Amino acid sequence: MSRGFVREGDQEEPVVIPQRAFLPDTVTNYVTPQGMQELQDELHVLEADFTDIAVEDETEKRRT
Repeated sequence: MSRGFVREGDQEEPVVIPQRAFLPDTVTNYVTPQGMQELQDELHVLEADFTDIAVEDETEKRRT
């Protein structure tokens, strides 16, 4: 079947989220120790939330 006749919702490609810009070693990183701790805390919360997600949709299960 031609891909032209497939509904847009039937696409199984994952959603692409671009990575943050790379910071070279020669550039100063202005994150404060408190700001870095807050970022790490947020990362842990998001990782915990991600592991608790129950996927019901078969298409989504294949993507992970």
